[in-house]
Amino acid sequence: GEEQEGEEQEGEEQEGEEQEDKEQADIAMQSPHPGDVSMLSVGETSMMSIDPRSPKGKDVLSFDQLKLPTSHKITAAKINDISAAIKNARSREQRLKADEAAQTALRRLRRETNSLSHALTVRDIEKAQRVRRKQRDPLQSFYLSAAAKKDRRTQDLRTKRAWAILAADERRGGSIPFAK
Repeated sequence: GEEQEGEEQEGEEQEGEEQEDKEQADIAMQSPHPGDVSMLSVGETSMMSIDPRSPKGKDVLSFDQLKLPTSHKITAAKINDISAAIKNARSREQRLKADEAAQTALRRLRRETNSLSHALTVRDIEKAQRVRRKQRDPLQSFYLSAAAKKDRRTQDLRTKRAWAILAADERRGGSIPFAK
């Protein structure tokens, strides 16, 4: 019972695949130059068709035939420039300087006596961890504030927009805007 159903389903799948292959071969035969690779527009869908009867190697396009636009070299500096990341970092630093509790917490964490990297004994590690735990609240109140979250969200959107601008320009084959 179940084995026959499984065999029937496999047979139906193979028939469906054969039908698709026949349809693709028919489309390839309708191309302007049978045996060549061409772009056919079917409704709103563009598809690449390859004549199944062409000898191997004929269906491979060279870089000259692809006619791809030249790609741009996109660096982090260009992304930062377009997305105004430096400006955002400066404003974040200014807000941090204005927050006395966060400044005090950072100063305490920067002391070498509280450093985990300089700890030699278990007691040194425990002491450094205690200091870190005590300074956690003022730093979290600064970095997890509503203003900081808004800035992070805005910067993420600016960065995504910068990537979209660069990608669209590359697709058009233009030069990179704002490039230095």
